[in-house]
Amino acid sequence: MPTINYNYFGLAEPANIYLCKTDNSIICELNGIDLSTVQYTPQLNNFDTLQFDVHRYINGEESNGYDMLDEAMYLFVDGIGYFRMSYPEVSNDGFDEYKTVSAKSCDCELELKTLKNFKVNCGSLDSLEYLADGNTEETDEGVKIAKGSIVLYKPQKPQLSLLHLALEKISGWTIGYVDETATMTEITEYYQNEFGSMVGETYTIPSKRSFDIDSKSVYAFLTQDVAKKFECVFDFNIMERKINVYSVKNYGNDSGVFIYYRNLIQTLNYAPAQENNIMTRFDVRGGDDLTIDSVNFGTSTIENLSYYLNTNHISDDLKRKYNQWLSDVEEARKKYIYYNRQYNTLMEQRDEINLRVPNDGLNNDWKQFTVDELKTIKEKYTGYMEALKKIEDYWDDKNQKWLNKGAEQDYLAYEGILELIDQTIKYKQASAVDTDKEEDNLDDLLDEWNAKWELFGLTELKNKEKTYMQNIEALEKYKLEWSELSSSDQADGHLSEENYKISHNQYLKYMKWEYGEDENGNPYTESGKGGCSKAIVERQAEYDSLQSKMDKISQSMSDIAKINNKESYFTAEELTTLNKLYNDTDYVNENILTTSNYTADKIIDTQYELLDDAKTELTKVCQPQLSFTLTMDNIFAMPEFKEWQGDFKIGNFIHLSFDTNDQYFLQLRISSLTYNPCVIESDLQIEFTNMIDYNGGRDDFAVLLDESVSTAKSQITGSVKSKLDTSGIEVSDALIKALVNSSSFSGAISSGIFDTVSANKGTFTELLAKNINVQELMASSGMFQTIQVDETTSKFVLALDIAAERISVGTLAVDRLILRGENSIMYELNKFGDITETKIPEGDLDKYYLNGKHLQVNSLAADRILANSITADQITTDNIRGLNGWINLANGTFRFFNGFDKANTSTDDNGWANADAGLSWDGIELLVRGKLFATSGEIGSWIIEKTAISRGSGFNIANSDSQYNAYFGENGLSISNTFIVDQNGKLTATNADIIGKITATSGSFTGELKAATGTFSGELSAATGSFSGELKAATGSFEGSITANKGYLGGWKIADGGITYDTDNYTVSLLNGTTNSSKDYLVVYDKVNKIWPFYVRATGFMCATNGNIAGWNFNDKAIYKGSGFNAANTSTVTNAYFGTSGLSLSNKFVVTSSGT
Repeated sequence: MPTINYNYFGLAEPANIYLCKTDNSIICELNGIDLSTVQYTPQLNNFDTLQFDVHRYINGEESNGYDMLDEAMYLFVDGIGYFRMSYPEVSNDGFDEYKTVSAKSCDCELELKTLKNFKVNCGSLDSLEYLADGNTEETDEGVKIAKGSIVLYKPQKPQLSLLHLALEKISGWTIGYVDETATMTEITEYYQNEFGSMVGETYTIPSKRSFDIDSKSVYAFLTQDVAKKFECVFDFNIMERKINVYSVKNYGNDSGVFIYYRNLIQTLNYAPAQENNIMTRFDVRGGDDLTIDSVNFGTSTIENLSYYLNTNHISDDLKRKYNQWLSDVEEARKKYIYYNRQYNTLMEQRDEINLRVPNDGLNNDWKQFTVDELKTIKEKYTGYMEALKKIEDYWDDKNQKWLNKGAEQDYLAYEGILELIDQTIKYKQASAVDTDKEEDNLDDLLDEWNAKWELFGLTELKNKEKTYMQNIEALEKYKLEWSELSSSDQADGHLSEENYKISHNQYLKYMKWEYGEDENGNPYTESGKGGCSKAIVERQAEYDSLQSKMDKISQSMSDIAKINNKESYFTAEELTTLNKLYNDTDYVNENILTTSNYTADKIIDTQYELLDDAKTELTKVCQPQLSFTLTMDNIFAMPEFKEWQGDFKIGNFIHLSFDTNDQYFLQLRISSLTYNPCVIESDLQIEFTNMIDYNGGRDDFAVLLDESVSTAKSQITGSVKSKLDTSGIEVSDALIKALVNSSSFSGAISSGIFDTVSANKGTFTELLAKNINVQELMASSGMFQTIQVDETTSKFVLALDIAAERISVGTLAVDRLILRGENSIMYELNKFGDITETKIPEGDLDKYYLNGKHLQVNSLAADRILANSITADQITTDNIRGLNGWINLANGTFRFFNGFDKANTSTDDNGWANADAGLSWDGIELLVRGKLFATSGEIGSWIIEKTAISRGSGFNIANSDSQYNAYFGENGLSISNTFIVDQNGKLTATNADIIGKITATSGSFTGELKAATGTFSGELSAATGSFSGELKAATGSFEGSITANKGYLGGWKIADGGITYDTDNYTVSLLNGTTNSSKDYLVVYDKVNKIWPFYVRATGFMCATNGNIAGWNFNDKAIYKGSGFNAANTSTVTNAYFGTSGLSLSNKFVVTSSGT
């Protein structure tokens, strides 16, 4: 703010303007300035501006510095500071030439310098915290980690100070005052206390924000990015070139200045800050479509009608009822949240029981790693196990038990992984003699862990049971021991004893897995005694128990949520009134969101945080927000106001009179001043920030941070509210590896999306990529069109063409396999030629029998295939049959259903007839047994969609010559446009014959109401019709009498007790004189003054506040005629008076109130 100097006589000294060089040295005073054109405007959050005209000649001589006025020249204004010129505009009318000079305050120098690739707290090696001296440390593996983050202001270490880093390329500017509040972040965490109320716990931490700036000016970075993320305001001192930083909460002081019409105000304008700026209802969403349903009775809509809760808009009774409803809603919310917490906790437990799966590491192919790698991995998993027990609320060390089910499952899985790793190391280090034995032990151990039923949830157990039962059924013929077979059975079988025993052992394994085994190791044959079947029974009981508790809680929540149904609180008329006051919009705050690792309690807390945030924002926009512009006398020109000069500056508050009586004052922040520093006597124009009222308070923080709520838009967006900002954080390979190798690392990344991942080593369950460029690739499986390598070792290769002299693989899948060599088991098959057309002689079956854990081929011909599963790129056959159905590829028919247990049969009509689920197509009809689910479809000309079933053009559309329209769905029901029932239940029909009784609470006929002949020739009464509400008609003809309990006629409301006519100011009632206590017949009520100026009772008593009877005037003061007290008669008027003033007949006989 400028400094005004006053002379000896107390008068303000006008400022002089000087032309300067870039180094601030003064060239000359500009003496050609037209002083009346000088205009200086300091502004909040923007450059100050200076403008004036300079004449070329003064008294015939060229004015000082005229030819030097050019782009980038500097100006100095007394008491104000330095400005940088733009190229001046030259004007010449043939008699006079002058330049119009425009300049911006010297803080525009920060706009001239650009920050490029400016990364702060991004976690990458090119981020500035990694480049600070002594701020990195190396892990044992040589990975660099940043020890400290960059904060807003750290003068003792500029390399970790954001302000110093941003101003590094700006010469001449220094950092002044930095508000400590701006350097700290206030965090509020919500939780439910012991009384069921949601409360917030607030604490502060050093402010750390991340930035990833491709290219932006220093000024824009500070005033936009930094200001918003740190919630601060930058104040640029253009006299000393010093930057001060204030928290928005502390910016500006109360000047103590009161301005009103009787001292300085000339004109004051105020208007709504925005059009349509009152919003009363929000539909609330957070980040990732987070809702507030769990804390808001199952809906995401909130409302605030506080501005309209007065008798100007609604009745006192409705106001009382509405406030009571709000109170009841908030009280019920505590119970609703309490039950919802219980419900969600139980649902977490239920879903964990249903969806539990073991850690993927149990199924990992550990043989792909070297022994050293396995030992390193073992150390990591050991660290994970130790870390799990250190996490709060996971492990009870005193009682040695787990408190978190998920952590317990992870710990158990890690134990299994360690066992598998130990056995894999034994296998790797075994001698050639023991290799097969140790590999078998490893396979057995893996099978053992896959049968630890406590690791699996209900769904996974049922899937396992289905697989087990299919395998048991397929291997049924091998259930007996080889020795238990008769000689003929042994001879009839196509397997040797060794191969038969392999199949028999497989059968026993699946039986034990499904049914369990007794103490002698024999499998049970009844379900539920052991194995997977028993685990399913136990898990189902756990699931059902939790579901039962959830159902009870759900019912309690539904009962509580009824409080949100206004129909039970308000009448239809009251709801209509309230509905007129609703102005809806969406409110979205992307900064409040949940993550996949949030617990049920944490999710509810976050939803309540979002609700609280939305309520705060709604209080800002549910009432008018006004902006003010003031034109006033220039206080700098008045010596008596010079004491105000220090406080009357940008950012400070003044108190402004709001009415001409100077009874109401508003506290407003000065955002802009416009005046002439060279002619102090000129007027002063002031603009103020838009102060926003909410929650009983007022502030302009949103304006200072350029986050003003725009109610002119269809959506309101929330800003950052006490949240740590993580935008722009890039996780580098160094950071990932450092975290993984850290002994304190106690979690795992379940999912992630990265633009770029660079790593020395990675382990992925699934890797999907368009292009992979690596020097070394190790994988358990892969699909490639072409592979060109010098050397490869693979566990699984699926390829179209492989040309190699030697391939060493665990599993090989090819289009065609030809093994040349007379010692090969496939030799005879190849010798016959095309194996798809060749049958093996029955006596030679054993010679060509293939046995193994995997058989993967591109083409396979067989009379019968028994397998747990078949995976193939192509199956060529006319008919495919399975355990529960068949497909005929020749004619396109198929049938699938449950309960089918006959293989190698073409049909099973009994099985199909008894099936409760299935699908069949015989070429003519498609039959579905069970439920059919589809998101959309079309049957005949009927279109079936999620929201409607329709034909033609849709809802309420007239038929055309080529199209008939019908609709049933969300919008309602319609046949053409002649019969319509909308979603609110409104029925419209162009022609209807209704037989029976019509009963309605109300009705409205905007046209003429007629009977069969156009009129009602008889009497319409309650005996022949029932109208429990109101009967209304714009026109109608009734020749008989009308009998009704109540109604409206010409604006008169008719009821049992009488008729009433209501206007804005008066209510007139004609009563029967018997049903009311005062026995009134005629009553007039003045609603404005709340009095009864006129009424007549059944006793004949009449009351009127004034009136005229036979020329006599009556009021509460007197009875008189003519002109009143002590008035002389005229030729046309005879005067008489009796009242508070006295008694008079004309002016001839007068008695005053005092008796004279």
